[in-house]
Amino acid sequence: RRTEARRQGAGALDFLANVHRDTEAANLPETMSVFLGRLGALVSSFIRHAVTPSTPALYFPYSERVLFHIYVIANHQSFEPIDHSGFDLDEFKAQMASLRLPHQHFVYAVHRVRMADDPALAMAYTSSIRTAVIPTLNIHGEFDVSKRLFLDSLILQDHLKALSGRANKGGAEAVGGHEADQQSSEVMVFLFSLDSPLPVLVDKYYQSRALVDMVIAVQSDHR
Repeated sequence: RRTEARRQGAGALDFLANVHRDTEAANLPETMSVFLGRLGALVSSFIRHAVTPSTPALYFPYSERVLFHIYVIANHQSFEPIDHSGFDLDEFKAQMASLRLPHQHFVYAVHRVRMADDPALAMAYTSSIRTAVIPTLNIHGEFDVSKRLFLDSLILQDHLKALSGRANKGGAEAVGGHEADQQSSEVMVFLFSLDSPLPVLVDKYYQSRALVDMVIAVQSDHR
């Protein structure tokens, strides 16, 4: 590969020398276009072989078993959170399968939680709600402002981790109260299904955020 790159480089330099010897001004633009094309191919080859060489076939540790804990936390009974028009669980599994390694095994566990049945979780949600006024551009091309509700992901993360620690100390399964061995890993997904006068987002602008140890997403009847 290095010999091929050197050969292409020598060919480009020889071609550039011919450009300087070309005395016909009419042919110069066409000649330069051909040269720049060859130069682009040379740079591409250099980046492919020198800057980003092929990854060696080494062993990289990975979890053979990945368990997805999907918590659907609802404050309503207005609509079904898991369906094809909301959170499509089958499509989610299909997308995750495209990321699975040949020897990996993905397992999905769906937990439905009502805020009315878990005061600590309801308090965590309430403590994480924030209000912001966001400038927007209306259909007439004029700036306007809109009120927006959102979850502060870092605050909510702290509350969920505290609930997980309390569950582990008590030896009972609650929100996030799971442990993984060395051969497996767990991915925590918290989907807040909400019925509110205003749509609720995460960190002002997002429907979901991936944090270090969990994923937080929101769903509302304004979808």
